[in-house]
Amino acid sequence: MIRQAARRSVLACQDDRALRVALRARPRVERDFTVTSGDWLHYWRSQKWQSGVLELGGKWHGTALILGRIGRNFVIAHRRSLLRCAPEQLRHASSEEKSVAEFPESELLGIKNLLEKGQFPKSQFTDIVGQSMPPEPEQLEQP
Repeated sequence: MIRQAARRSVLACQDDRALRVALRARPRVERDFTVTSGDWLHYWRSQKWQSGVLELGGKWHGTALILGRIGRNFVIAHRRSLLRCAPEQLRHASSEEKSVAEFPESELLGIKNLLEKGQFPKSQFTDIVGQSMPPEPEQLEQP
């Protein structure tokens, strides 16, 4: 009877802990984000090291190029870095942003060669899926 009571109390404690963790979790809203490889977009980062200073608060970065998809997440190239982002952290680039972002293909070929050889430095790959989501998009008036 003592063992049974101990088992019940351990299970109750584990159930209580699991329930609290589940209630504290912030589940992501599933969003269908349709892009193809080669599309231009911007990505949201809630924190980023820049010139040795940690920027907090979050902002949109880009313009980045979509390379592909891993599961429900996307791999993008921005400047000389690769990032894995959740669909909720991405937005399409406007036509003005796309025109500014166009750069010579030689930069992309360099990334492609490094990826094919398996020599892409790990320091240049950042996984930002776990960072916070951007604020809800505001409705802008179209002229």
